[in-house]
Amino acid sequence: MSSRPPRFQDSRRPKTIAEVIGALEAVVAWCYEEDLRHGYFAQVYLATTKEVARGLEAGEFVDGERLEELDVVFACRYLDALDAYAYGYECSSSWRCAFDADRRGDMLILQHILLGMNAHINLDLGVAAAEVAPGAAIGGIETDFNRINQLLARLVDRVEDALGSTNPLFALGDRLIGGIDEAMIKFSIEAARKHAWRSALVLAACAEGDALDRQVATFDSKVCGFARLVTDDHLTKFFAPLRALDRRSPKDVIALLRTI
Repeated sequence: MSSRPPRFQDSRRPKTIAEVIGALEAVVAWCYEEDLRHGYFAQVYLATTKEVARGLEAGEFVDGERLEELDVVFACRYLDALDAYAYGYECSSSWRCAFDADRRGDMLILQHILLGMNAHINLDLGVAAAEVAPGAAIGGIETDFNRINQLLARLVDRVEDALGSTNPLFALGDRLIGGIDEAMIKFSIEAARKHAWRSALVLAACAEGDALDRQVATFDSKVCGFARLVTDDHLTKFFAPLRALDRRSPKDVIALLRTI
């Protein structure tokens, strides 16, 4: 990344979902101004958080207060990782792989989005859930945790439409075989959230301290392994014909994704 993102530490640290949305809007604006590919994930994450906020306002969760706490803790893990990477501190290997990919111009928009989803859902979500509901309390958030999947499903079609407008082959795929990109996103979200819940159960049962840190590090290593598959040179070469049609700049793509 060529410049440093806005910081959300100490007094600026989000404490409500509204403040999370404000922080994510600032990150997206920074990515847009700096023409950064990381903005693809950041914008999708912002849209997802807005969906959760609408669900909270509509009373769609069993325990809205605790769900909002989970959303804030979850978001802060992302903001902390972005801050650590940009300012030279240690961040998870999964996030480092996602942030490093910003320099790569040979990957699909979808690959960049999947890298962010991989780090944030496969790793961060389980950690955040275990922090908010440690020990036996983890069972109390399962219903609301699963209900978020319904909110995410509303978003997928809008993401798919935006991606289709960036690449004519995606639009052709939608007409011929029902939407390759949509299927990949839905599968990735569903698989990632199932993995995150399993991780949350394991982490919630861990004692604090070294045992918990070691388990998080183990999960990070596994999640980073998936990131390496997403960025694999053979996969990237396979998708080269699709990438050749992605002629828009990162700034243009972020602008399109802002419509979701």
